[in-house]
Amino acid sequence: MSENIFKDIKIPQTWRLELSGLIKGIDNYHVDVRLSKQFCSDVKILIAELIRRETDQKQFKGDAEKAFSPLCKSYLDMMTVLIHRVKTDLSVEQVCFLQFSIPKFILDSVTTALNMSITETKKQATDLRNQGSMQVLKVQHQLTWMSKHYNSIVYHVKKEIFEHLYRTEHRQLTSIREQYLGSSVIDFQEFLSNVLMLNRDLNSSQFLIEHYISWGGDLEESEFPKVNLALEELMQKELPELDTQTLRVDADSVKEPLEVYDDLRGLRAIQYYLGPAINMREKVEEAFCWFDSPASLKTLFDIDTLRENIPGIKEEYGSKAARDYKKQIKTLEKFLKRFGALLGKLKYLKHFIASYEARKIWASVFNEELDPKLLCQYLGGECSVKRLQDPALGGRQISDEEEVVLKNSLKQISQAINKNLNDSLINVLVDISRFRLHLKYTRFAHRIFNRMSILTEENDIELSKQARTLFQLHCANEIEEDEAKIVHHTIMKADVRGSTVVTEMLEKKNLNPASYFSLHFFNPINEIIPRYGGGKVFIEGDAVILSLLEYQHTPQQWFSVARACGLARSMLRIIHANNKFAKQSELPSLELGIGICFSADAPRFLFDGEQPIMISSAIGLADRLSSCSWKLRAKMQSKIFSVEVLAYADDERDKGEKGQQMIRYNVNGILLENAAFSKLEKEVKLRKISASFDKHQEHLYYGIYKDAEGGRHDIVIREGRVGVWKDETIIRGEENAEPYYEVVTNGKVISMLRDKLKT
Repeated sequence: MSENIFKDIKIPQTWRLELSGLIKGIDNYHVDVRLSKQFCSDVKILIAELIRRETDQKQFKGDAEKAFSPLCKSYLDMMTVLIHRVKTDLSVEQVCFLQFSIPKFILDSVTTALNMSITETKKQATDLRNQGSMQVLKVQHQLTWMSKHYNSIVYHVKKEIFEHLYRTEHRQLTSIREQYLGSSVIDFQEFLSNVLMLNRDLNSSQFLIEHYISWGGDLEESEFPKVNLALEELMQKELPELDTQTLRVDADSVKEPLEVYDDLRGLRAIQYYLGPAINMREKVEEAFCWFDSPASLKTLFDIDTLRENIPGIKEEYGSKAARDYKKQIKTLEKFLKRFGALLGKLKYLKHFIASYEARKIWASVFNEELDPKLLCQYLGGECSVKRLQDPALGGRQISDEEEVVLKNSLKQISQAINKNLNDSLINVLVDISRFRLHLKYTRFAHRIFNRMSILTEENDIELSKQARTLFQLHCANEIEEDEAKIVHHTIMKADVRGSTVVTEMLEKKNLNPASYFSLHFFNPINEIIPRYGGGKVFIEGDAVILSLLEYQHTPQQWFSVARACGLARSMLRIIHANNKFAKQSELPSLELGIGICFSADAPRFLFDGEQPIMISSAIGLADRLSSCSWKLRAKMQSKIFSVEVLAYADDERDKGEKGQQMIRYNVNGILLENAAFSKLEKEVKLRKISASFDKHQEHLYYGIYKDAEGGRHDIVIREGRVGVWKDETIIRGEENAEPYYEVVTNGKVISMLRDKLKT
């Protein structure tokens, strides 16, 4: 909390996209984009269904969620693939640009589909007329109704689709965006909630009363520019501490070239409010000021909260600061008073406040049968009840019950003006701010739309492909097979100990070792391998080597390290279950030591006939990580963790086996190579937590990942420090020693960590 109220006001970040790195398409201006076939099909099917529902005057109702499910699924799939391409061939800015192709396609498709529906209805009417059928009157009536409600149909269809895309973003894409597009200042989820972009008629009284307020004016023009300009001047005069930017650019002052294209006529629709759109060429940006932030307005004019801050200001900054703080509050109160006077002078104070009352009763009482602007005019004292009931003006007969409601609404408006004026004025300010913000969102979007071309014709697609100028947004199952190139891989090696002894004991008891290991070890492991996206490299009695491959065309599946960790934990659970059975059968227990390594390169393959043999340096390294020195078994005391890594003392390095400088303890543990941990940090958002175990401070990392089937799992990593092995003694690693990483499998530690993160 600052002693200066105005310093606490946050200004939204400028939306900016640098487009110079995007290759121009076949027309040498637009960027060519091809959307997923599945997504495009789902969009067209859904739009046709929604238009049918909107134009069915029998008020057809069906299972809405079922109709939207395919679209939401393909949208999620396509966006997930697109976002993950920041790992491969796209920059964050390119992903941010390409995602705008989706709303452009939807906006254009809705209008196109409705136009086609009207054309088909006209043809049907012509055919019926030529046949002399009486059905022509019914079809003609339908055609007239569709033409009259054209804008409303388009708006409602777009709104329903964008609402479902918004929910998909909010529920399923937020975390992915934060992880991979974190540096982007463009809030795409917020952008999708911009209803102003969806409406062709920005002066529609129904649209304004639902989402903003009625700005007044005649049927063709809105008074918003006039009110906004007067308010900007008042803010610049009364609140000079805040930088209030002018919204509308005067056409006469513009000397620069204007935007070349206006594909969806969006810039034309907002020109009345913002002025002409200057051509930004290769760098599209939209700057915002504090007045474009509804949240900042609410914070600034929350007078009650500001007054509650005064004692804290006095205690922290002193009496003078508290007095200055009070003066700032008075400045804000003075501004609200002058704003009320300004609206009164412009004769819009009562009209704006009447908008809020009209919103309450327009649908619930009058069934949306009155023109909302006419209702606002009546409640604002601008027209008589006779005018309100004039059908030619959008009115209708008012019943006695409705007249009572109107009288009560007039009382509420009077009370709002006489007793709660500041609250009403703040609501008006917030709605003006939202309208400004959405206008700017819309201008930014259409500047982006005008720089991309959504290709749907096969000839254009093929031409752009050959020119290597086509950006394709696929769903995961649409990637062509020839693009399935391995780029990275992870190796998991499990050292199985005790299998020889178990085999010997089984044979002594005249039991079948092969069936024993198949039932209790190999079969359960084979069942879980696909869940984590693993593949077999080598499986024998005393060793299991598995690979998890990452393909260039599926970056959304690049979780090989996280999934290898999950697979390793599952294998240990299988071993523990087997050991319980072995104990009952008086057989020795099995033991695992697991090592996980990541390679940023593709493995190589040799072939024994048709059988591929993987060649990778990661296999040898994982083998060393999975090993356990017999020297350390008697020395290890901790029962909490299962891995320890030590370096031979300088004068004992020649004692290492095969020239190794490290000695490892790994009993039913999982040791993660350092490069694999670095990869894991890119795959999963990890939270670092410190906790004390065995009187030692440990650093742990916690995260959530998905397996290949979409199941969610948690993962905990311990960051240890390499100690020293000297004179057959363990010397604990110092804080500045080289780190090593263990995948924690202790259930109590994991549960403790979950509980700690909840608090």
